[in-house]
Amino acid sequence: MSHQKPPPKITRIRNIIIAVFAVAIIAIVVYGIFYTTDVGAPSEFVEGKHYTIIEGSRPHSGTPVVVREYFSYACIHCKNFDPQVEAWREDIGDDVRFERTPVIFSPAWEILARSYFTLASLGALTENHTRLFRAIHENNRQFLSPQMVAEFVDGHGVTKDEFLRAYDLPDIRRAVRQADELSRMARINGVPSLVVADRYRVNMDEVPRAQAFDVVDFLVAKASEEG
Repeated sequence: MSHQKPPPKITRIRNIIIAVFAVAIIAIVVYGIFYTTDVGAPSEFVEGKHYTIIEGSRPHSGTPVVVREYFSYACIHCKNFDPQVEAWREDIGDDVRFERTPVIFSPAWEILARSYFTLASLGALTENHTRLFRAIHENNRQFLSPQMVAEFVDGHGVTKDEFLRAYDLPDIRRAVRQADELSRMARINGVPSLVVADRYRVNMDEVPRAQAFDVVDFLVAKASEEG
């Protein structure tokens, strides 16, 4: 049987279809590269788009520059963002200090905030930080009282009784009040949120998560120049 050449019209349609698929594949690849690497990241970020200057804040002075993450263990987005936070922390120098500040959007969140400061004061935070995230968001645990948290952390760097004694200390209550004041001054209405030098708030609704710390690094440099 002889092989017949397809009509020119069919050949053109086939070539158009192939070209459309090729363009779509290239677009998908470029999109993936843009959002998962530093390719396409602007060398300078723009006020009002990528970050906001907090009203009433003052230019940074001295060292180190504080990078603050506002978060809550009750927030699934904070849990998902946490590995990225930890990866960034590994590379910071002495000129930068990272701090977590728990937010208090409800009475239940206040228990978690006080638990955060309690565990930090007892040197048991590292052992329980990820455990709390996983317990709440992977195992559907609820912590509606300090006793429930105490039972959960018992034997993990701290005892139940040690936790409960520290939970009610004046220093812990003071730390919670200060955290709440900071979040109010920074106009934090959602988490996770990143603030540099208590002056620059990253616009997390506009900046892709993969690019958040590019903005942070830019703002750290900006704050350092001011100081």
